[in-house]
Amino acid sequence: MLTKNTLIVALIAALPALAQQDVQPQPNPAQQSPHWGARGQMPDRKGRPDKHQRMLEKFDANKDGKLDEQERNEMKASVKKIREERNEKRQERREEFRKNFMEKFDTDKDGKLSDEEKEAAKKQRHERRGPKGKRGHRPMPPADAPATLEL
Repeated sequence: MLTKNTLIVALIAALPALAQQDVQPQPNPAQQSPHWGARGQMPDRKGRPDKHQRMLEKFDANKDGKLDEQERNEMKASVKKIREERNEKRQERREEFRKNFMEKFDTDKDGKLSDEEKEAAKKQRHERRGPKGKRGHRPMPPADAPATLEL
């Protein structure tokens, strides 16, 4: 019967052999995106300029191949504006979702969800997404069911 110390010594002795094994996960071709190469490498862009080149073409006003300070500031302002617009749209979508959610589940219209209302929302989520919340695991509707979108 092995004692605790003997077991520890045996594990320590086996560690170098385990560390020398070159185990690399093999990519699953079925799960690979068509946009990525083998082993997760970036694909050849096939004539698509990279992001740096696109930014240079867009903001290099004097066409000298470099962005001077003024051009960089214009680029930063443009990127900041795009991000702000995207964040505003995201916030609007969140507010709209919250409004619809509260209209649907806040049955006593007090602006808060009671425990019963939370359970009703949770029950619907389980019905739509399955018990683990995964969208891909919900059952398919019957073929004759009308196509509806539930919130």
